[in-house]
Amino acid sequence: MQLFQTEKPRKLTAYGLKLTAIMKTLLKAASISNLTDGRYFAAANAEWMGFVLDESREDALSIQLAMEFMGWLSGPRYIGEFGKSTIGFINDAVNTLGLDSIEVTQPIEVAGLSEKVQSILYRIVPEKPFVLIQMQEQISSIKEYVAQFVLDFSAANRAWSDLSDDEKSDLKSFCADHPVLLNFAFDKDNGVEIVDAISPLGIEFRGSEEISTGMQLYTALDPILEALGWEF
Repeated sequence: MQLFQTEKPRKLTAYGLKLTAIMKTLLKAASISNLTDGRYFAAANAEWMGFVLDESREDALSIQLAMEFMGWLSGPRYIGEFGKSTIGFINDAVNTLGLDSIEVTQPIEVAGLSEKVQSILYRIVPEKPFVLIQMQEQISSIKEYVAQFVLDFSAANRAWSDLSDDEKSDLKSFCADHPVLLNFAFDKDNGVEIVDAISPLGIEFRGSEEISTGMQLYTALDPILEALGWEF
């Protein structure tokens, strides 16, 4: 994959992160598609809350619905998850919703972005095996304008237990050098283990469909968050 950046990259960085002493790591809620999930993760003090706005995806929210969610919720930093959307489409959505953070899955010409954008997250589905040198090469041309990297091991169908000791060591080194959010199939046991072993900036959970309007179960998620220090 060819990566590129502008000749004079805009400096886009993380700002105002709100990790407290009781929390082991920050939380990103991704692909939020209903108000029930939105309220849950806002109560869990999520730092970021992402809405799928990539027009090519079937699960994309309309701009109107995303605007309604943002009006009903408070606390998290809202992120437009744009995937491979064009800059024109991104700018239209950013300007309409007043977003200051976006997430993409391919290199982007940051000079063309709306000045409202202050932070860019970059989602990567890691290759197998996870090799530090290869990952460093992959991000070498984009790291100047990326605020956080989201390593989506779930999308790669790789569980924490699948990683070798060498891979875990390389992942820990990568997280020590870069602001990384990890997405694994977390449970109440491996959640703490992963955070303690790797020390990422944060971890990511995806929203899910409601059982019925306004109804959702969090019996699997509650113990993970509580083990990591969240107090509801």
